[in-house]
Amino acid sequence: MEITTEQDAAIMRVHVSGRLDGHWAGHLTQALDEQLRQGNDRVCLHIEGLSYVSSLGLRVLIGAYNRFRSVSGSFSVTGATGNVLEVLRMAGMFALLDQSSAVAPAKAPAAAVAAAPESERVLHGAVAYEIFRLGESTMRAAAFGDPARLGAGGYAESDCRSLPLDASVVGLGLGAFGQDFAGNRDRFGEYLTVAGAAAYQPSGASSTCDTLLTEGDYVPELQALYGMRFEGSFSHLIRFEPASEDAMPALSDVAAFALERSGAAAVCLVFAAETDGLVGAVLRRSPVAGEMPADPFAFPDVRDWLSVVNERAHAGLSVVACGAAADPLRAGELSAGLRAQLRPLAAADGPLGHVHAAVFRYRPLQRGKVELAATLRPFFEHDSPQAVVHLLADDREEGTMEQTRLRRGVCWVSPVTEISGGAA
Repeated sequence: MEITTEQDAAIMRVHVSGRLDGHWAGHLTQALDEQLRQGNDRVCLHIEGLSYVSSLGLRVLIGAYNRFRSVSGSFSVTGATGNVLEVLRMAGMFALLDQSSAVAPAKAPAAAVAAAPESERVLHGAVAYEIFRLGESTMRAAAFGDPARLGAGGYAESDCRSLPLDASVVGLGLGAFGQDFAGNRDRFGEYLTVAGAAAYQPSGASSTCDTLLTEGDYVPELQALYGMRFEGSFSHLIRFEPASEDAMPALSDVAAFALERSGAAAVCLVFAAETDGLVGAVLRRSPVAGEMPADPFAFPDVRDWLSVVNERAHAGLSVVACGAAADPLRAGELSAGLRAQLRPLAAADGPLGHVHAAVFRYRPLQRGKVELAATLRPFFEHDSPQAVVHLLADDREEGTMEQTRLRRGVCWVSPVTEISGGAA
């Protein structure tokens, strides 16, 4: 099979020739998914060059149609002839897919053309941003627990608290899904919560990630040792992508830009993005008192307690991430508890942060202004996370600083104006 592309206004035209059978089905699926990754969510597939299509080929077409529709895009097929045309008709797919006019964007009314733009586009360094103003909203932040106990004896039952999975709360930290400390003492690990959904990475022998979701009146709880919670609304929606394909945005780039736009000492961040590689760490063992050595992060004990996620981990997948970023020059404005949970996201003069990321199979994002819950909940409802990673900069090699890089995505931002909590 030969696959070529041409851009026609807002439509990407993909031309195929040869046979669409079991051998080539995966190639076409990959080519169409790559269009979504590049932000081309309006595709017309020209198949006048196809001589044969199998049942697996039909599944490729209907699967593509569903994926493009899921991000409010469009996918159509045109140019079918002969046997291929007959197969599409008999399968009941021709009327569904051969709608070339559906991919052409409707003309905006004259009044809309004259209206002020909904978003602002900015090129900042090697990253292209599109900013949507959501309002004058702010977040209230609360830090709890003491992260220093990770390296100083571990946590006891008195450190554990139950937190409801409130749909209005963004949270992250060290915790577990279960009823109490005793039932989770061997399982505490990284978690994040957003939009009434939670992802959790158990430590110990059972390392398979788990999720919790609010359903109707059902509000589950998690057990937390330390972390931070944010409650309020978001002030900005920021979309980002590389200005050139050889310069992927770093996590610190997006965090620094969010701080600059908000004008605040600290911001709450929630991401949905495609990753170009994560850098961070995951606990191997539960950090409970009586089980930890005096310094679990000193060599060689660190190998038993911490898994380091390298710079190419999980590339090409999707992440849902949340946390906080802060201006290091204004860290004195933050509570002691919040400062204790922040680490450099990149170089020493870059933003501080505490961010956890849940890794999912790749899922395309809708263009434009999107709603947080409608964008994020499907990740948790239709998939299981592969990992939950505490994102950190890696400076183990002298003169280098590896950090998480993101290909493109969307970030909800809000300044943090009310901060409480101290190291317990």
